Parts: sequence; structure tokens; C-alpha cells
Amino acid sequence: MSDDAQWIIQSSPAKPVSMAGPIGVCAGQMGLTYSITPVYSATSYTWTPPSGATITSGQGTTQISMDMGTSSGVLKVRADNACGSSADKSLQLLVVCRTGFSTLADADDFTVFPVPAISSGIIYLSSDLMKENECVFRLFTSEGRLLMRENFNTLSEHYEVQLPELAAGFYICELAVGESRKQQK
Repeated sequence: MSDDAQWIIQSSPAKPVSMAGPIGVCAGQMGLTYSITPVYSATSYTWTPPSGATITSGQGTTQISMDMGTSSGVLKVRADNACGSSADKSLQLLVVCRTGFSTLADADDFTVFPVPAISSGIIYLSSDLMKENECVFRLFTSEGRLLMRENFNTLSEHYEVQLPELAAGFYICELAVGESRKQQK
């Protein structure tokens, strides 16, 4: 009679090899999808979003949906099993634009005139916006760097903004009313 025993030796899973998904994202962008190839012996996966971002679905699986925060950061994932966890696989996410916030209801909520502007611009507001108390106007470079911010009251249908000295180029105007934002290029 033989007392042969069989042993199954298991270890922590290997580090995920690669991560797929967009690297350049917009601040507040929703529904971003990231995935990895399944790792042998892994029973679940732990995803860690960048600061300010939120995983909306898929935690524990090989694919997540995520809403981005307002700044760049690192998305991490590791493979797990009963023996332990792998090292993290990391992906640097870069906020390259400042869109993705809830928007104002109508495309004609505000207009900036003239385009191109030299030293000042006039913001024309829709009658719906005039019901609000205060707006915030922001001017960004095309890379998303804030050039100016100005608060103003919306009791008038137009407001003149004194612009900083600007080189010829592409700029983004943003109007915020409460939690809603609208951008125009």
C-alpha cells in the first residue's frame, strides 16, 4: 500500500501585465472604462482610483467604469487570491481638458462677444440665467490652465469682462451658475 500524497502549492497571483483605457481625460469625465487581462489564479481584483475619482462599477473584476476627478493621478489595480495580492499595476491619468461637469440647459445660455477679443469681452446671458444670483466666469488656455476668474451678478443681460493680455490662440470660456457649468471655445 502506498501513501503517495499530492500537494497543490498556490501562491499570490502575478502582477497584472497591462491596463487598457484612456490616459488623457477631462476633469469630471464620466463613464471611463479601464480593463486588464485576467491573471492566472486571481480570484478578484482591487482597483484604486486617483484622488477625487470614483469607481462606479466593476470593483473586484477585470473591468471598471470610473468617473474622473478634477486633477491628474494614478489608477492602480492588483490581483488577489487566498494567498495574497500581487504588486500594483499603475497607469498615470492626465487631465488634459476641463470639461465633463453638468452643463447648463441650453446651448444659447451665454455668448461671449467679440471673437476674437482684444482687451475686453461682453458676456450676454439668456433670460433664464438672469433669474440666478451669481455667475463665475473663467478663462482657460487650451491646455486647461486658468488665466482668470471673475464673479458677477446676473441681474443684467450682459456683463463686460476685462481680459488679461492674450496672445493669439485658442481659449476656453466657462460660465458657472451654481453646480452647472458651460464652456465655449
